[in-house]
Amino acid sequence: MRKIIVSLLALIPLVCFGTTPSPVSTLNTAGSTAGQAVVSSGPTSTAVWGNVSAASLAAQAANTVVANVSGSAASPTAFAMPSCSTSSSALQWTSGTGFVCNMSVVASNVSGTVAFANGGTGQVTQAAALTAMLGSSLVPVANGGTNAATAAAARTNLGAAASGANTDITSLNAPALGAATAPTATAGTNTTQVATTTFANAAAAAVTPTATTSYTPTVTASSGTFTTTSATGHYYVIGKLVFFELNVTITTVGTASGLVIASLPSTLNGSGGTVVVAGYESASTGKMLQAFAIAGTATISIRYYDATSAITAGNILTISGCYISN
Repeated sequence: MRKIIVSLLALIPLVCFGTTPSPVSTLNTAGSTAGQAVVSSGPTSTAVWGNVSAASLAAQAANTVVANVSGSAASPTAFAMPSCSTSSSALQWTSGTGFVCNMSVVASNVSGTVAFANGGTGQVTQAAALTAMLGSSLVPVANGGTNAATAAAARTNLGAAASGANTDITSLNAPALGAATAPTATAGTNTTQVATTTFANAAAAAVTPTATTSYTPTVTASSGTFTTTSATGHYYVIGKLVFFELNVTITTVGTASGLVIASLPSTLNGSGGTVVVAGYESASTGKMLQAFAIAGTATISIRYYDATSAITAGNILTISGCYISN
């Protein structure tokens, strides 16, 4: 009987060892890292060392954070975040209390500056910021600005027109510039400025011959008076250059002598010299004719090439040439 009791007493430690968890001091930490815990995956799995994930924490109420919001060391608790969703509100931390909602955040309530080292300008106004960065409250042209505080100064600095249709840079129809306008230069301008279509058309018209025009020259003599003459003439103009042709028929001489004088379509330019043209007598002699016109006058004098008079009844005098008019 004594042997049976001793045997039973010997089995007690074995039973206790199988049902009682091992003390923490006897856990084998091999394979673990600092901060890990024994993590169980359920009653049918062996517990292992591992990290406790956020998903393994107990479920918390909506819009809460796990934190210590007290003013001293304490265990974290679930802290309900305030509703702070308007455009003029912001979260504000209060020590010992936690987060509250500031419902009146406006630009005028925000103070302080952000230093250059932190990506700011160190200033609270635009002008001061520009001065701090560029040395001036005006942005230089080289930095993409106008270096001016007024539109007039900006146009001057950018070389834009100060008057006319292009007083505002926005009048340019960028990017095609198909409707861009500019002042029309005075006729005869010879610079590198832009030529408008009006200027170009006027310049082209100045070198385009007009239609040929007929006129009837008046015929007189340098001495005496013709009894009967007749005359026809034609001309066209390119700018101030007049091209003409005229025919004088002497029917009855009368008392006329010396030079045959015929009127021109217009007056010669007064700053020019004497214009000399040629012609021929086509009815009687076939001689060459010499004709000259004095600057500032509107007539031309005709004689034979040898300076003798071409006044003879039946002569037909034909001359042609050009001159510059006023």
